Amino acid sequence: MKRYTLLILLVSLLFTYNGSSQEEIDWRERFKEANAYFLYEEYNEALPIYLQMLREFPNNHNIRYRIGVCYLNMPGQKDKAIDYLERASRHTSDKYKGENIRKTHAPPEALFRLGDAYRVNNRLDEALEAYRRFKNSVDEKKYDLDLVDEQIRACENAKKIMQNPMFLNIRNMGEVVNSRFSDYNPVVSADRTIMLFMRKLQFYDAVFFSKKIDGKWTEPENLTFQLGEDEDLYTSSLSADGKELYLYKVDGYDGNIYVSYYDGQVWSRVKRLNDHINTKYWESHASISADGKSLYFTSNRKGGYGDLDIYVSTRDSVGGEWGPPVNLGDKINTPYNEDAPFISHDGKTLYFSSYGHFNIGGYDIFYSNLLSDSTWSAPVNMGYPVNTPDDNLFYCPIGEGHLAYYAVYSEEGFGEQDIFELEIYSEEHPKKYLITGMVELRTTQGYSPEDITVRFINTETGDTASVVTADASGSYQTDLVQGIYHVVFEADSFIPATGRLVIEPYERKDTFILNKTLEEADLIAELEVSDTTVYITKGKVRIDLDTEKNATLVVETIRDSVVVNREEFDIRKTETRYTFDPLPGETILRFTLTDQAGNRTVKETVVTYEPPRTKVKPIPGEVLSAMEELKAISGKEWRRIIENTDPQQSKLYSIRDLRKYLVDESNQPAEVDTLFMYRDQVASMNTTGILEKLKRYARGEMKIAISRIDSEIWTDSTSFRLIEHLNTLSENYAFSEKDIRRIMMISPAAEEQKVRELMGKMEEMAEGTLKSSIEHLEPDREGITNNQELVEYLIGKAEFFGYEKEEVFRLVSALASGGKIDVLVFLENLTNSSDGALKDFLTGLDHEMVREMTPEQLLEYILQQSVNYPYTADQVWDLLFRLMDKHSELADEVIEKLSEEKAPGRIWMAWLISGAILFLLILLFILTRKKKENRENRDIRE
Repeated sequence: MKRYTLLILLVSLLFTYNGSSQEEIDWRERFKEANAYFLYEEYNEALPIYLQMLREFPNNHNIRYRIGVCYLNMPGQKDKAIDYLERASRHTSDKYKGENIRKTHAPPEALFRLGDAYRVNNRLDEALEAYRRFKNSVDEKKYDLDLVDEQIRACENAKKIMQNPMFLNIRNMGEVVNSRFSDYNPVVSADRTIMLFMRKLQFYDAVFFSKKIDGKWTEPENLTFQLGEDEDLYTSSLSADGKELYLYKVDGYDGNIYVSYYDGQVWSRVKRLNDHINTKYWESHASISADGKSLYFTSNRKGGYGDLDIYVSTRDSVGGEWGPPVNLGDKINTPYNEDAPFISHDGKTLYFSSYGHFNIGGYDIFYSNLLSDSTWSAPVNMGYPVNTPDDNLFYCPIGEGHLAYYAVYSEEGFGEQDIFELEIYSEEHPKKYLITGMVELRTTQGYSPEDITVRFINTETGDTASVVTADASGSYQTDLVQGIYHVVFEADSFIPATGRLVIEPYERKDTFILNKTLEEADLIAELEVSDTTVYITKGKVRIDLDTEKNATLVVETIRDSVVVNREEFDIRKTETRYTFDPLPGETILRFTLTDQAGNRTVKETVVTYEPPRTKVKPIPGEVLSAMEELKAISGKEWRRIIENTDPQQSKLYSIRDLRKYLVDESNQPAEVDTLFMYRDQVASMNTTGILEKLKRYARGEMKIAISRIDSEIWTDSTSFRLIEHLNTLSENYAFSEKDIRRIMMISPAAEEQKVRELMGKMEEMAEGTLKSSIEHLEPDREGITNNQELVEYLIGKAEFFGYEKEEVFRLVSALASGGKIDVLVFLENLTNSSDGALKDFLTGLDHEMVREMTPEQLLEYILQQSVNYPYTADQVWDLLFRLMDKHSELADEVIEKLSEEKAPGRIWMAWLISGAILFLLILLFILTRKKKENRENRDIRE
């Protein structure tokens, strides 16, 4: 019994051992199978086996490394490689044996592959760190560190290039062309009506063919049967006419170039090119020129500059065979791979992919131009996003390369890889934007014009970029490139309208909508006059007008066919009255009304005036002289009033009548009084006296103008003609007739009094050396005749007497500010009281800058800037002294505030005194109360 029991136990152990061995052998075979797929880069087949094994062997980092490499080579899933390679790179071994399933460590290059994974997923800083760690951790004798350096440079290049992306438009070819599978390697005819491409089906990759009919691509057709090959056949290029298809085929362990011809119905079976093109080495791609005479292809045959190089072969004109190829040289070819060349339609630009040159990772697409000496220019990286840190291959240009077809993975796409159409914009090929809109006609008459035009005028060049006519509905559209446009909308019998269109450089949107409404034009300027003929013997003529609003009315007075007077009015109301002082005889009044649309209406009224025959009372000579004198010393407005005054008609028989008439005409009695006082002042002086007074008080450009007057004018003119001459000069200098009048009206005694008053105020506010200087100042001795000379004297003597100029500015600004020491309040006072160019300058000052100044600094800044702006320092001083006069009643407050600023220590003294007084009052209150209580106590005791 024990013997049978032992036998059963041995048999059981034997079967258990055999079962375990069989299971281990199965995993070993599965590992070998996956490794074979991995070796031949059939990553889709290898991946599921590795994933299954990782579940069984979760600590095997060699399997995890191989899963990461598989994901790294699968479009749309490359981000998944990072996690596997991060974990694998932490468990590497220099004694790596990848074919042994029992060895769980990953190879050292797992860290390099991790750098690749970071790079293709745009995690460039992490990629740089991984590459540098790998470079520093491995034996340089075992690994090609030049390749590592190349990847480091690529990441650094990518960070630069990706900061300035290309301006392009990428359009998915749509669900007819693209499928749920991977669609790639598109080749297209020059007219873009024939396209062939690759589609990765479930068990093989097939060539598909589509035609564009009526602007739409037909359902793609599988050409496997027509071409006579069912695997390992890939599209390379298509001739410009769409009749020659060049393909790349894997023949065992060799790559060769084939061709197929299209007769308009079917494609021929593929034919291998001759031995000039195909060798025992690897030929991977061929592109035929537009004229069919040159073939650009890649080969790793001997004699090249690296692995795959680009060659060109010329077709024999007699037999049509391809001749011996020529290497394009080291300008194009590098020690690395160059692949997928395409030549532009004009044969002058070569597009190709390269692992070298100025690269941003993996293969990048470059272009090179054929120079006049038949050599190629240095290749230029196409830029981002055509190129990415991942591999970028097979860029099929159309024409000169502004359009191209390209296959990439997109999360919004239909499959793994989709085919896209690219349009690249540049100065040579600017983007065209669709401009569309509606023009609405707002009409009350139901009128419809024949044409509605829209004009686009480039504001930079002034050229008309486009003129388009809207359709019957008012809709229009046109194409424009980037720029700023003035847009004009026009239609017959409608008021033109304008607009502005700005298309910024690199504008991403494709369409701009610009709508406009046109208002119906007013074809008549409405004007009616109350009388067409008027007969009058006395008084004024009054003509009532019914007019269109917002129009311009011109009234011309015509005597003997000559226009003797012309007046222009802006009409704001529909009813207007025109008043006219008639002249004896016949006068024609011509009324011309022009409306906003430019329409004009003309009406005339004939006025006949027969004045009564009465004896005319003569105008006294003193009145006529006074009018001439007033006209000579007045400004333009008063001169116009006086010139238009008929003393006979206005019955000006005395100076009193003249004064009353001017008051009635101007409604400015105070100004009339000033004008007559000015006249009296000028009449009381001769030209020599005027000269001395002007020289004494004039400043700035007035002083310059006076110095340039010819001495004969002083001696030969009357006082009034001299003032009239100075008024004329003021039109060319920075002073006015009011400045002349102000000087002429100056009273020396009054000016001396003002100087004494200002010195008193400044003396109270000043302190130290400045106060002492003012106390001992004798204005007469120093030739000081007015306040401006006083201030300029104090500023000029600052260094001599030992005080600061800013102290003077501070006193002046304080007095001018009326006690409001705040600098912004000071600026507001100056601005409100100024005019002309000085007011414009003060209004434009930056308040943030002014806030950082003191009032005296602001005043000094304004005076300094008078050399840069069209106002004078004299105008600044005049403004300040006017403000001083305005705020003279606040002088005590100014002194008090300045005293507080100068002696802040006095505040505590005031508090101390107040406290003492309060203490004494409380003490007095207590003593009084105590005395009263004592008196009451005595009364109680008694």
